[in-house]
This record gives sequence, C-alpha cells and structure tokens, in this order.
Amino acid sequence: MNNKGFTLLEVIMVVAILGIITLILVPNVITLIEKNKEKEYENLKNNIILASKIYVSDNMYDLPIDCSKGDNTITIEITLDDLVKSGNLSEPIINPRTQEEILLNNKVQVIYDCVNKKFSYNIEF
Repeated sequence: MNNKGFTLLEVIMVVAILGIITLILVPNVITLIEKNKEKEYENLKNNIILASKIYVSDNMYDLPIDCSKGDNTITIEITLDDLVKSGNLSEPIINPRTQEEILLNNKVQVIYDCVNKKFSYNIEF
C-alpha cells in the first residue's frame, strides 16, 4: 500500500525547524529595525541642522549677533516654523522613533562664538 502524504513525525519536524528559525530571526530583525530608526533620527537632526546653517547664512545680517557687548558667546533660537517658512525644511516633520509629527514650535539653538567666530548648532526634541 503506497499512501502519498506526510507522516505526523515529518510534519512535527518541519514545524519545529520553522519555530527554531523564527526564534533566531525575530530578535535580529527587531534589533535591525531599531538601529534603522536611530539612524533615521540622527539623519533628521542633521538635516534640520543643515537647514539651520542655510537659514543663518541667508539671514546673517538680520540676526541679533552683536559681539561688541563683551559676550564671548551669543545664543539665538530658530523655530522649525522659521525653517519651513524660509523653504529650507519641508513639513510634516515626522520623528522616526515615535512616528509622531514634530511640532514646528521646537527650536534650534544657534550659538555664535565671538572669539573664534564660529557657529555651533544644537537641537533636541
């Protein structure tokens, strides 16, 4: 008698092998997704800082930078809304970590060092 099909033992072995493969792959895939979200977040921050640099360059003479008062550093805050209105940043701005929209009232801190005549940029959201 020649029955075609799989025995119960063969089916159990296939399911067990698939289960083991799943146990190995799922944590690695989750870790990879989290790492990609972090990279996207850092890229977003870098893009916002780049947009801020362009904004500062375009509006250098309109910004309140006055080193004659004796301060070594001057801090200016630029909102994301200013960057969007200037065309240097597009909206909506989505946080890759949370998939939520970042509010346009968040600010980029621009610090001008009067001694070295250099700008530095900081953003946290």
